Amino acid sequence: MIKELLKELNIQFKSITYDKEEDPYDPEFIAKIKRGEKARKEGRGGKSKHE
Repeated sequence: MIKELLKELNIQFKSITYDKEEDPYDPEFIAKIKRGEKARKEGRGGKSKHE
């Protein structure tokens, strides 16, 4: 449906597929994000000063 709409509007696009074997993210970065999520769930995350 979206592809047809883009074609109707003459918008060029490129279809890509996601392959877990070729993950574009650095494994260390992923591990850091997961550690942060776990820390926040345990109440050890950083505090923001929103008022």
